[in-house]
Amino acid sequence: MRAYEITNVILDNPHSLTEETKSEIKNILQKYSVEIESEEDWGQKKLWHKIRGNETGFYHYMKCKAEPNVISDLENEFKLNQNILRSLIISLK
Repeated sequence: MRAYEITNVILDNPHSLTEETKSEIKNILQKYSVEIESEEDWGQKKLWHKIRGNETGFYHYMKCKAEPNVISDLENEFKLNQNILRSLIISLK
């Protein structure tokens, strides 16, 4: 397994929907046997440019361990979720 950093920009909704989206993200990670080592909420931030008409987003960061072959599947799952504006997965050495 390799170490990865995953950052998601979540649609800035009421707190309950943000928590629901974070739960959906964790379910996706469990589906692909990704181990979450740590996670942080970076909070609401203004976006550099509008994404789907939104000027702000809620940033959620995680350090994880995963098999390299599941990363493209994770990216696709994140793209299909309407509450995730952007996602970034970085491999750590």
